[in-house]
Amino acid sequence: MQADSITPSAKTIDARHVAAYATPKPSTVVRLFILLSAILTLVGHWFITSRHVPFGDPALNRPYNIFGNWVSDFAAVWPYGLWIKGGILTLSIAAFLFFRLLFSRLPDRTSLDAIVRVWWGLLAVAVIAGTLAVGFFDRSPQRYSYDNPDWWARHIHGQRGDWYPVGETELDRAKHWYHTMGFRLLAWGCLLSTATYAASEWLGSDRRDRAAGMLLFLLTAGLTAIVWTCMVKGFPWSGVPQRLLLAVILIWFWHVAGAIGQRAAS
Repeated sequence: MQADSITPSAKTIDARHVAAYATPKPSTVVRLFILLSAILTLVGHWFITSRHVPFGDPALNRPYNIFGNWVSDFAAVWPYGLWIKGGILTLSIAAFLFFRLLFSRLPDRTSLDAIVRVWWGLLAVAVIAGTLAVGFFDRSPQRYSYDNPDWWARHIHGQRGDWYPVGETELDRAKHWYHTMGFRLLAWGCLLSTATYAASEWLGSDRRDRAAGMLLFLLTAGLTAIVWTCMVKGFPWSGVPQRLLLAVILIWFWHVAGAIGQRAAS
């Protein structure tokens, strides 16, 4: 009888332990979405580059490449760009879960804490809205049309057709504007987020993570400046610093989510 009275409580304890281990941690869920976003984006790049999809003037027959093309150029390619769009959508979900995790660990006792929470809320809106705008509004490349001469010119005079650029429509200009604003929100939101996190680690009592936080902030700041310079000057290798910047942002999400998860467990 004594053993029977102990067994139910033991089973209950075991069930709780199993449930605790079976339920993924919020930081782990954030990392899973970050990993999925990176995989989808890489798969989209692989499809486009491996099939040598032409970019720009068809007469030049230049394929898409990671050096001269932005990520948004790749995302606008149908249908392979849908992989990259899926990666962008997954990144927006990861950002939402990340800031939700971050908010759950922010103190809320004083008026200064309230100001900090409002500031992080503004940064969360900027990053998530910017990511969604980049995904939904394409910055499509210049379109071209083929001018085919008539039969007499082709067969008697030996003339060949020519490709000529087609002007942008109002819809194209609107999509480009929203896309540019979205990328600015994303870049500035991530830059200020890394700066705020680095400052909190440096000034806070728990300084275990201040070196990594400061390094990721400096990398984000430097790459953001380079990307902005490339956008203004139009350098032919503009795609490289942009992809490095996005990689650093993903690493920062991954790192901070893991750091928050470790502190919650300790």
